[in-house]
Amino acid sequence: MAMTYPVTPLDFDEYVRLAELHDWTHVELDDGMVIEMSPESGHHAMGSHDLLFPLAHHFGEDRVFGPATLVLDERNALEPDLFVVRAGTRETRPDWFRTAHIEIVVEVAISSLSRDLVVKSRKYARADIAEYWVVASAKGVLHRHTHPTPDGYLSVIAVPIAPIGTYLDVAAILAAGPPDIPAVG
Repeated sequence: MAMTYPVTPLDFDEYVRLAELHDWTHVELDDGMVIEMSPESGHHAMGSHDLLFPLAHHFGEDRVFGPATLVLDERNALEPDLFVVRAGTRETRPDWFRTAHIEIVVEVAISSLSRDLVVKSRKYARADIAEYWVVASAKGVLHRHTHPTPDGYLSVIAVPIAPIGTYLDVAAILAAGPPDIPAVG
């Protein structure tokens, strides 16, 4: 059955009501519009799986989630592949997490690399997500975004990684630290 999209932008509460009414799955709210996401390929599932365990090992398994809805603002609710919540965070409704509780968001880019690097990076930066990773395993690179501003991330570095099926050393990536950004003014 084809999905019917709204003509006018939705806010998050309207989106939730429609999603529950129509049993929508694998969709995101993007600037008030419902966007149907691509079906998950085997490579994408393997990439997410390969990241889950290193992140859980580093941060603790009770702090790594995904995919789940992450509410950025009234008109944007994205469904990242994985994300890490701050220690001690408990949401009142675990279906939806709020950005104030998020340390790192991770997107596995198989067919969505340009959208993840451009559109989603701006949205996550505006939502003040401290760190955003786009993992392009097929290209052997993790794009690490840090220092969010309302206009985007000030720092984006490409970290070489091994192909799918190889353990990602989260501690080494974080230990390298984000580059220093000089103060303006």
